[in-house]
Formats: sequence, structure tokens, C-alpha cells
Amino acid sequence: MASPAVRDQDNHNDAENSSIGYCGKVMNKVVEFPRKLKKLGQDDPRRIVHSLKVGLAVLLVSLLCYFQPFYNGLGDTAMLSSNFQ
Repeated sequence: MASPAVRDQDNHNDAENSSIGYCGKVMNKVVEFPRKLKKLGQDDPRRIVHSLKVGLAVLLVSLLCYFQPFYNGLGDTAMLSSNFQ
């Protein structure tokens, strides 16, 4: 069980956190993300490199499908979404 001083400090921190508001919480997350990313890169840089490679691969495949769709020769019924137009 925590001492009264620790409980009072926890209540004080809860009051501070609740008074921050939505914008403050979003700002904290925006500021905290680069810090976590930097720490992750320092701990294991292979994960950062791998995520960049995967992101690039997904981007290239998406662009390929966007500029030259592979379903043109299959007809309209081959695409599920074409049935709902």
C-alpha cells in the first residue's frame, strides 16, 4: 500500500494530466513519437531500415497497380467493388 504522500502526489499528477486537455495530449504524442523513434533506431537500427524497405515496396506496388491496373483484361465482374457502382 502506498504512503499518503505518494497517494497525494499521484492525485496531483492525475489532476495535472486531466487539465492538459485534448490539444495538450495530442501535442504530447506528437512530441513523444520522434523520441521513441530515435530510441528505437539507436537500440536496433535494422528495424528502422526494414520498415523503410517495406514501406518503399508497398509504395512501388501501389503505384504500379495505379498506373497499370492488372485487372483490365479480366472484365468488370472480376472486381468486387465494380458490382456496387
